[in-house]
Amino acid sequence: MNLNLRQKSLLEDVEGLIVTWGVTPTNPKECIETSIFFIESFLYLLQTLLDSFPRLPYLMVVTRGVVFHGDQSPVSPAASPMLGMSRSFLSESKAPAKFIDLSPDKDDLELEASEVVSELWSDFTQA
Repeated sequence: MNLNLRQKSLLEDVEGLIVTWGVTPTNPKECIETSIFFIESFLYLLQTLLDSFPRLPYLMVVTRGVVFHGDQSPVSPAASPMLGMSRSFLSESKAPAKFIDLSPDKDDLELEASEVVSELWSDFTQA
């Protein structure tokens, strides 16, 4: 991607990015199509981070039900490629990052938002 000087200076001010996975499938075909769209978009974002940002910003990836935590609803594997790509990207780039996997059993958006916000203010670690 070719950026002009103004665009490059804007990228220098970016402190961090929060990427959320928000697929709520209503049928299998829709789930696959939406998953492909999210994964391709996420891959493009990671490529842009490497190619265009003078320094890598903090990256927070938020998913729901990707990681199994004992007695919970079945996991949602649709976002697992996003988590895998994140881990590969971070191992190569050494970008500061966090992964948050929200429980699929919770429906309290306020509580989940406060979880994400509290993680934002805690220290980022190198993956």
